[in-house]
Amino acid sequence: MVFGIAIVNMLWATAAVLGVGLLLTSLPWMFWVIKLMGACYLIWFGVKLFKRSAQPIETGMTLETRTTFRSALRDGVTTNLANPKSMAFYASMFSGAVPAQASTQTLMALVAMVGAIAIVWYGSVALVLSVNRMADLYRRGKSVIERTCGLVLILLGFRQGLL
Repeated sequence: MVFGIAIVNMLWATAAVLGVGLLLTSLPWMFWVIKLMGACYLIWFGVKLFKRSAQPIETGMTLETRTTFRSALRDGVTTNLANPKSMAFYASMFSGAVPAQASTQTLMALVAMVGAIAIVWYGSVALVLSVNRMADLYRRGKSVIERTCGLVLILLGFRQGLL
């Protein structure tokens, strides 16, 4: 999954450095459409997370459950493609931070760095949470963690939709 997420991060970064930022700047209504869609998604996801916080963790998934690299890659790609916030983040970040006269090598290095950072970050999170002790800590605090995350997502969605 980590590689799938990193691939989509690199896709959004590539789109941003190739001009999505310019497109959004020249078509302000598109920026607002993307921003409102992202806000609605955050609110929807936050409500969903808050509602399911009291549900116990499914026990069908065990360490013996096997998945293929291909299916995990597909899951990472589809999960990240379904996150409009990623695209909005890279478009807004790179449209203002990357100079118009940046060389092709600089832009390629920027995209490669996005991929490397994504692999290190998401890979580290996956490794930490795959340790039994950390998984047990999460299970014990699941309800509080998911309610807190749900509330934060709802608030971020409202903030994004209003500003």
